[in-house]
Amino acid sequence: IQATAAQLLGQALNADRCFFTLLDTNRSILRVGKDWHTTGLPSMQGEYPVTRFGEVVRDIFRQNTTACIMDIEGD
Repeated sequence: IQATAAQLLGQALNADRCFFTLLDTNRSILRVGKDWHTTGLPSMQGEYPVTRFGEVVRDIFRQNTTACIMDIEGD
Protein backbone atom coordinates (compact mmCIF):
# COMPACT_ATOMS: atom_id res chain seq x y z
CA ILE A 1 0.00 0.00 0.00
CA GLN A 2 2.80 2.41 0.90
CA ALA A 3 4.62 1.81 -2.40
CA THR A 4 1.43 2.47 -4.37
CA ALA A 5 0.68 5.60 -2.33
CA ALA A 6 4.21 6.92 -2.92
CA GLN A 7 3.93 6.24 -6.65
CA LEU A 8 0.54 7.89 -7.04
CA LEU A 9 1.50 10.91 -4.95
CA GLY A 10 4.86 11.32 -6.70
CA GLN A 11 3.25 11.17 -10.13
CA ALA A 12 0.45 13.55 -9.13
CA LEU A 13 3.01 16.07 -7.86
CA ASN A 14 5.22 15.57 -10.92
CA ALA A 15 8.05 14.80 -8.50
CA ASP A 16 11.31 12.98 -9.15
CA ARG A 17 10.84 10.85 -6.03
CA CYS A 18 8.38 10.30 -3.22
CA PHE A 19 8.70 8.34 0.00
CA PHE A 20 7.46 8.10 3.55
CA THR A 21 9.74 8.01 6.59
CA LEU A 22 9.50 6.93 10.19
CA LEU A 23 11.65 8.45 12.91
CA ASP A 24 13.08 5.93 15.37
CA THR A 25 13.98 8.17 18.31
CA ASN A 26 15.50 5.31 20.30
CA ARG A 27 18.08 4.67 17.59
CA SER A 28 18.18 8.22 16.11
CA ILE A 29 17.52 6.96 12.60
CA LEU A 30 15.10 7.68 9.79
CA ARG A 31 13.60 4.62 8.17
CA VAL A 32 12.55 5.11 4.54
CA GLY A 33 10.01 2.54 3.36
CA LYS A 34 9.20 1.52 -0.19
CA ASP A 35 9.78 4.57 -2.32
CA TRP A 36 8.91 5.71 -5.81
CA HIS A 37 11.41 7.43 -8.09
CA THR A 38 11.83 8.26 -11.74
CA THR A 39 14.02 6.14 -13.96
CA GLY A 40 17.70 6.73 -13.36
CA LEU A 41 17.42 7.73 -9.70
CA PRO A 42 18.47 5.32 -6.97
CA SER A 43 16.05 4.10 -4.33
CA MET A 44 16.10 5.84 -0.96
CA GLN A 45 14.74 2.80 0.89
CA GLY A 46 16.77 2.02 4.00
CA GLU A 47 17.87 3.47 7.32
CA TYR A 48 19.79 6.71 7.76
CA PRO A 49 21.20 8.52 10.80
CA VAL A 50 19.09 11.57 11.65
CA THR A 51 22.26 13.67 11.80
CA ARG A 52 22.69 13.20 8.05
CA PHE A 53 19.68 15.45 7.42
CA GLY A 54 20.16 18.17 10.01
CA GLU A 55 17.79 19.78 12.47
CA VAL A 56 15.14 20.52 9.86
CA VAL A 57 14.13 16.84 9.83
CA ARG A 58 13.79 16.71 13.60
CA ASP A 59 11.65 19.86 13.45
CA ILE A 60 9.37 18.32 10.82
CA PHE A 61 8.76 15.29 13.01
CA ARG A 62 8.31 17.37 16.17
CA GLN A 63 5.67 19.45 14.41
CA ASN A 64 4.02 16.28 13.04
CA THR A 65 3.78 17.78 9.58
CA THR A 66 4.47 16.93 5.95
CA ALA A 67 7.58 18.06 4.09
CA CYS A 68 8.05 18.78 0.43
CA ILE A 69 11.63 19.54 -0.55
CA MET A 70 11.71 21.29 -3.88
CA ASP A 71 15.49 21.29 -4.39
CA ILE A 72 17.39 18.64 -2.46
CA GLU A 73 20.72 20.18 -3.41
CA GLY A 74 19.76 23.67 -2.22
CA ASP A 75 17.35 22.95 0.63
